[in-house]
Amino acid sequence: MNNYFVFNAVKTVKSVIMRKKAASAVIGEVLVMIVVVAMAALFKSGGIRFIQDIWTTMTTTASQMFAS
Repeated sequence: MNNYFVFNAVKTVKSVIMRKKAASAVIGEVLVMIVVVAMAALFKSGGIRFIQDIWTTMTTTASQMFAS
């Protein structure tokens, strides 16, 4: 009888863990979709150029700082 209860407890815990993993995967997929849509919006509105300018300025400044 004890084995029956232990088996059911393990089965219950396993099902809870599997649901959490599935939920994590769904959350990850949603976040990726949001990032892709945001990047597409930035690209369309010229935001990518702005980000590239910031990146160029940062790398140039960092290179000059470490070159001195």
